[in-house]
Amino acid sequence: ERGDLSVTGWQLMALHTGRAVGFKPPRRTLRLASRFLDDVQTDREGGLYTYQPRGSSFIADQTGARLVEAPRDQPAVIAATFDLEVLRAQRASWGLFRDRRPDLYGPLMTSDGGSGLD
Repeated sequence: ERGDLSVTGWQLMALHTGRAVGFKPPRRTLRLASRFLDDVQTDREGGLYTYQPRGSSFIADQTGARLVEAPRDQPAVIAATFDLEVLRAQRASWGLFRDRRPDLYGPLMTSDGGSGLD
């Protein structure tokens, strides 16, 4: 659909975020992106871009399986019930965080990977 920036908008946001931290995208890339935006605008007086979601809202279980999905053609409220004790036991059996060492995370929180103590 004309003006739909569902994907391109996120790509451009990544470029701008990169620029904010020092990445220098090629000028040609930014020029072509600007030209693209001019081509897809729905209002010739200055803008009006759209976002077209590609799916429906849904609730997934702890494995990612969809339990409930909202219809795409009408407003809806969806809900699901979870047994929190069952979920807690299942997560513990996965062992994902068993070997975590948060005491060693300090250097990851610094800009240079140092100890962060100076």
